[in-house]
Amino acid sequence: MMRCCLILAGGSGKRLGRNKALLEIGGRKIIDIQIDKLSAVFDEFLIVTSSENHALVKHFERDGVRVISENEKGKGPLGGILSGLEASRFDKNFVLACDMPFINKDAVLYVLSKLDKGNCAVALPVTPKGPEPLFAAYRKTCIPAIKDEILSGSLKVTGFIARVSVCQIASEEIAAFDPRGLIFMNINTEKELFEAENIMGKHENS
Repeated sequence: MMRCCLILAGGSGKRLGRNKALLEIGGRKIIDIQIDKLSAVFDEFLIVTSSENHALVKHFERDGVRVISENEKGKGPLGGILSGLEASRFDKNFVLACDMPFINKDAVLYVLSKLDKGNCAVALPVTPKGPEPLFAAYRKTCIPAIKDEILSGSLKVTGFIARVSVCQIASEEIAAFDPRGLIFMNINTEKELFEAENIMGKHENS
């Protein structure tokens, strides 16, 4: 396989009032759900945090899973992506936010496949709401462009893509794997957590 999944877990979860990296749905931590669903897809998982987090290390670090802290603090998701790419042992990497519970293995594989088919540095899904850089595939060759973006003072996650080759993936392509439109759902509030719990319960009972 020769590829790595970078799970970004550096957000403070201010609106939610708790650490997103340890967030649970249906009695299970979302990151555990993500790793279980994608264990056959990746050689390694890197959980990227904003600081040394002993609770994360104790719970998640095991064979095939590493917890690392960002090289530079306060750089947002873009800094997390950079730290993950620098720590990864593989050229092909999939970036995923830690608060996205409805992961679809086939959709992830499809996004990864675009790196080869398009000979691009980034495979980026684009929905009617905009690009989804936290559900996208990146080659390590993106590192210099991301560093340049950060040095310029910009922390916009998609700001660097003008400097690299990008394969955009239309929302209709992802919809083939995700007809209910759940893949890109992330959790920022208690209301969204409640909605995700209900959806998860219906999945398990269907």
